[in-house]
Amino acid sequence: HSPAQRSTCEQAAILTVLGASGYDALVPGASELSLDPAWLAREAARAGVPLIAANVLDRTSGEPAFAPYRLVTRNGLAISVIGLVELPYEREWYEGVERSILDQYRIEDALDAVERCLARMPPVDVCLVAGTILPETASKLLAWSGRGPDIVLSSTYRFARVARADERHVE
Repeated sequence: HSPAQRSTCEQAAILTVLGASGYDALVPGASELSLDPAWLAREAARAGVPLIAANVLDRTSGEPAFAPYRLVTRNGLAISVIGLVELPYEREWYEGVERSILDQYRIEDALDAVERCLARMPPVDVCLVAGTILPETASKLLAWSGRGPDIVLSSTYRFARVARADERHVE
């Protein structure tokens, strides 16, 4: 079955492995957002995996559903990881899932969310934006030159891990 149809048992196992592996952040995607929000928060906390998404709001309260970003330090470098969620509706395995997601969450404009984060964050050496980011958004973010992110990672798996950093290299 598709990632959007994972069971809670499978998702709990994935979160446990990510936590044990030392992941610094997880940007929730369709499989996580389609779960009960209270269950997701509880299991992510239990596994020690911080959930981040700057542009996802709780549909009812209008409050941020997750922390917008995470600050980490590696080899003396201050690194920010900003999470973004954009749902690629054209993918067939999102059919029906986006309705359950949009019943629970409101997805804000990704560029506006990054602007807010950049305005509120302390200065960092490296700014990374990660998540399910559409190509046109990634292109715009990288074109911000000097005021935007240094790295944009868009992945089907939505994992952001800053494992090692030096003056020229961030994994």
